[in-house]
This record gives sequence, structure tokens and C-alpha cells, in this order.
Amino acid sequence: MLEGKIKPQMPFGGEPLPPAVITNIKAWIDAGANGPAPGAAATRATSQPVIPDIKPAVPTVSPVTALSFAPNGKLLAVGGYKEVRLLDASTGKPLATLSGHAGQVRTVAFSPDGKWLAAAGGLAARSGRSRFGTPELMTSCAP
Repeated sequence: MLEGKIKPQMPFGGEPLPPAVITNIKAWIDAGANGPAPGAAATRATSQPVIPDIKPAVPTVSPVTALSFAPNGKLLAVGGYKEVRLLDASTGKPLATLSGHAGQVRTVAFSPDGKWLAAAGGLAARSGRSRFGTPELMTSCAP
């Protein structure tokens, strides 16, 4: 395949290798195609990959994974990734963000009188956490 006698020619989609390189590869194969000595590859210096720090170009909002209206219909709790957003139900205006939740918030619920809010979530079938409090208290408390 390196010589082009068998298709596809290698390297696939690239320029054919120079004859000198093909000769070296043949000699290596004829010699038994031995790899590096044990431990030799581990001692060879390798560079760490450069991972770019890419920031979103526009503001992002976590996906909606749970919803609950307060009994009076004036407040909407929106569960997402590690947060619950409280919105004015009539305008959609954000009122508060309750952060510090475990993973995806999978359920939110108001008490029947609307004074308490429960939020639960986490990694499915692995771990989870529930938080309870008044919407005002949950805004200021640590996870």
C-alpha cells in the first residue's frame, strides 16, 4: 500500500512517501519490526497537549430539566444544570438564581402554600442531593 501496488495507497489521502522512507520501513519490517525496548518509550520526553480556553461568544443558559409554578401562579422555578432559576411567571424576568445544586436539577416543587421550595438532582443512578427552603433562604444559603 505504501508503494501504491495495492489500493488504497498509503498514507490515505496524503502525498506518497519518498522512496527512502519506504526503504527504511521495509528494512525495519525485515528486521522483525521490533518496537522500543521496555521502558524506552516511557522515558522519552512528551509534550503536554495545549488545550485552548474557549469562552462562549454569547451568554449561555443551562437547559431546562424541571419546572414548577408557585401555587399563586406568580413565580416559576426552572431547574437546570447545578441551578434553579426563579422567574416572574408573567414576564419571564429572572428574579434569582439558586446555585450549588448537584448536577442536573431533575425536579423542583413548591409547597402547597408556596412558602417552601424543594429541588433535587444529581447524577442519575449514582448520587444526588435534595435542598429545601424558602425561595429567599435558598438564594442566600450555601450548598
